[in-house]
Amino acid sequence: MATTKTTAVTKVDSAVFRRRLPEELQIMPYTLRVLEFVGLWGSWNQFPFFVLFMTTGTMVILFPKAFLGIGHSEFAIMAKGIADNADNDCYDLIRTTNVKIRYFWLFMVLYCATGPIIFCIPSATVTYLRYWDAIGKNLSEPLVYEIPMEQEFYGLDIRKNFIHNQIFLGFSFLAYCASKFFLLVMITTPFIMIKYNSLTYQLVCERIRKLPHLPGGPKPAGSSTSNRTEVNVPDLAEVVRLHRQAYEITQQIEDIVHLPVALEYFTCVMFYCMAMFYISTYIDFSLFNIMVLFLASLMETFGYSYLGSELSEEAAAVGTAIYDLPWYDHSVELQRYYRLIIQRTQRTTGIFGLRFFLVQLTTFANVMQMSYSYFLVLKDVLQQL
Repeated sequence: MATTKTTAVTKVDSAVFRRRLPEELQIMPYTLRVLEFVGLWGSWNQFPFFVLFMTTGTMVILFPKAFLGIGHSEFAIMAKGIADNADNDCYDLIRTTNVKIRYFWLFMVLYCATGPIIFCIPSATVTYLRYWDAIGKNLSEPLVYEIPMEQEFYGLDIRKNFIHNQIFLGFSFLAYCASKFFLLVMITTPFIMIKYNSLTYQLVCERIRKLPHLPGGPKPAGSSTSNRTEVNVPDLAEVVRLHRQAYEITQQIEDIVHLPVALEYFTCVMFYCMAMFYISTYIDFSLFNIMVLFLASLMETFGYSYLGSELSEEAAAVGTAIYDLPWYDHSVELQRYYRLIIQRTQRTTGIFGLRFFLVQLTTFANVMQMSYSYFLVLKDVLQQL
């Protein structure tokens, strides 16, 4: 009885904790709810849902590709098979950021919900058209049906047998839905973390600009009461603490995403080369699915680059805000606090892929140019074989 009461109290306290802040000020509410649904946050009771989604995607997509083969030996077709496989002002800042994140979340939900449909409908449509056309014309020769991705599927003849093809399409649709669910979590979680980290630097800048106007302790003798430019030590110490916390958050985010970001850049380069090679070699039905995959990878890589640039700019803006203060009129004690912030902003702050390259729009542009160079080299090598 006591255990039941304790569990009930814990659930109530958890619900009250999540709803303590107004909705416009809550941090990552949608992503955390999704993680809670699959047991990756909060209680482990929902973890079987995660196992179910992971098993579906693995057994329908990854395992057949890895162990049963793709089904073609031509390089362009194999490339497609591989490519198939990531205070008031502060209140207004938080509310505005949460509104943008909400629209981004809705866009990602729509994108992930329509992705499996867009990926499966073309092959299903062509398959049905060929099937009914063959029935209407009483054709006896075997037909070749379209499939959304090149692979074998547990011994079924998914290219020439209509029933086998429909079974494969059904399982593929479920696997794509599970994959898009993981994509929703995989993309929104780091994107929103980086966006909120940029927001923390914006809030630090806002506090710095308000330092000469914050209510504080007693003013030194002879100071003007109408035009206050002095800064209180406790106020500045609080800003230094907030800036240190923002910097530590950046380091924690980098520890989480530095490897996925590097893989995302590598995947984008690989998809770019494969898509360009396929376009230069074949123009057929499969080109649609290839372009869908390439554009998805391009969008994800651009998202990391854009948010990384924004984070670096907001972190650098903290140093600019300190320089704009009349620090030269302040005491030596205050200037020691200024030095702590300035020294921290002089180091490049941002997300580093593999702790080697800075994730920003400039890096994204360089990667796109490098990808085209790799494609030209790959094309020349394959033409000489």
